[in-house]
Amino acid sequence: MPRSQEKLAHALIQNDYDKKTIPAIEAEIKELQDFLKAYKEKCSDTVYKKLASTRQEVVTPLTLNDEQYAAAWLKVDYRRKKIPEDAPQLFTDNNEQVRSKSEVIIANALRTAGVPYRYEFPLAVDRNAATNGDLDICQLHPDFYCLNLRTRQEFAWEHFGMMNDPDYAARVTEKLELYAENGFFPGKNLIITMESSATPLSSKLLKSVIQTYLK
Repeated sequence: MPRSQEKLAHALIQNDYDKKTIPAIEAEIKELQDFLKAYKEKCSDTVYKKLASTRQEVVTPLTLNDEQYAAAWLKVDYRRKKIPEDAPQLFTDNNEQVRSKSEVIIANALRTAGVPYRYEFPLAVDRNAATNGDLDICQLHPDFYCLNLRTRQEFAWEHFGMMNDPDYAARVTEKLELYAENGFFPGKNLIITMESSATPLSSKLLKSVIQTYLK
């Protein structure tokens, strides 16, 4: 073909390649479907599923389904921070007392989405992690410690509700720095939401955050 039709030649070659890859892709799909079918029939999970319900109750399976994993995760015992007696009586749909209206909204959104969480779960961190100095262990209590059941990954969730207060914002900066020094990074294993008097918490944003990190 003349050089003036070089683009057309490239397109024809690409089209020929694309047509030849279709049978290969179809064969790959069939192989994967056959594997998944055989795996479901022969994997170790089927042994547990075939047990009578009375036996399932006393057996610890090799692998836990989502419901079993969530139940075991939620059974972890921990000491919660005490909420002052004169604090506002704010309760979630799980009948847990929390510290703010925004925390009620977040907790209820997590519950609606089926995301297991622990309220103010203590995380041990080292104040000297950045300097490699002597251990100086303290505890951080993220507002929510959440579990992505699909990936089995855990996320600390901090909501900062008074970002228009300069002193509060300065403390937030220090806290986030301590998180980072101990391996907690936004988007990796730390979720951060914020609001101010001018920009309240958005329920639409909450749904997006939960869908992005926890589903």
